[in-house]
Amino acid sequence: MRICCVECGDSGPLLRPDFGGYGEYITRLLKSSGPDINFEVDTIRAFDGADLPHTIEQYDGIVLSGSKSSAYDNDEWILRLLEWLRKVDGKVKIAGICFGHQIIARALGGKVEPNPLGWELAVTPTSTFNCPELLPSLKVLRLQQMHRDIVTVPPPGTTVLGASAKCSNQAMYKRQHFFSVQGHPEYNPQTVERLVGDRAKKGIIPEETAKEALTRTTDENDNEVVGQAIVRFFQDNAL
Repeated sequence: MRICCVECGDSGPLLRPDFGGYGEYITRLLKSSGPDINFEVDTIRAFDGADLPHTIEQYDGIVLSGSKSSAYDNDEWILRLLEWLRKVDGKVKIAGICFGHQIIARALGGKVEPNPLGWELAVTPTSTFNCPELLPSLKVLRLQQMHRDIVTVPPPGTTVLGASAKCSNQAMYKRQHFFSVQGHPEYNPQTVERLVGDRAKKGIIPEETAKEALTRTTDENDNEVVGQAIVRFFQDNAL
């Protein structure tokens, strides 16, 4: 299975020495979710100005990573990515994670805004979840969270799959187009602990918010089943 992984941000010196870039995070998720599948992953550093593929017929799927950028920003690389997503939508299946979830929404007619409720962090259960096509047995979605922007308006024709106390759009699905999640199925507890700790020290995350979040980084999560859902979405032409 050949995948195009679009890196929308750099994992940086805090994470890269131990865990690699976001493309490596996503490659690990895919390989652990489909151990019998031979994955070939092409990583494109979109945030760094790399050209996006001119042809996409060679790919079984595209995965968009997270980012420290906001999907409503108008940086040149973001505008190019928006234009590219509009061109490839419906021609190849797309999966989005965090920023990837949000940039899909903006590209295809939705809206992304800062969350007035602030940061959502660490393993957070949804209050509702329903995705009979991809995750039929899952009624609560639990993923590591690391965001303070949210999709406030989904693209036309999209099914919103779940909500949490702070975020009304935790996942989206449009048959044969895209499947995306606000959380991070590729993150491990150490990643979230480092990011929360670093941002708290810099004053980006309030101290009490960070302290509470760090009590939930090792809670049970649904990383594996979401990874499997992404692989199945790419594999099954009916989905």
